[in-house]
Amino acid sequence: MDLMDGELIGAPNWVVSLASGVKDKNGQIIYQGDLIKGHFGIKVVTILEGSFWVGDTKYFLNNADKWESLGALGYFAGNCEVVGNIYEK
Repeated sequence: MDLMDGELIGAPNWVVSLASGVKDKNGQIIYQGDLIKGHFGIKVVTILEGSFWVGDTKYFLNNADKWESLGALGYFAGNCEVVGNIYEK
């Protein structure tokens, strides 16, 4: 990589993404922007203000003192798989 006029030339096209801390049925960590496939079809994962969203459904919420429905989320995640993400074609 070289620096030219304040820009990195030849730098990789990286995307930094937030990890959910939950794994899919193949043991792959689920990240913000992942596309996951399950009984609901294929949906985008969003992590927003402590909540884990798949499409327009919220799966758990951080109430400042504990994670709610973590067991249900673990069961859900264990029955789906990451099939891609919104950043790669």
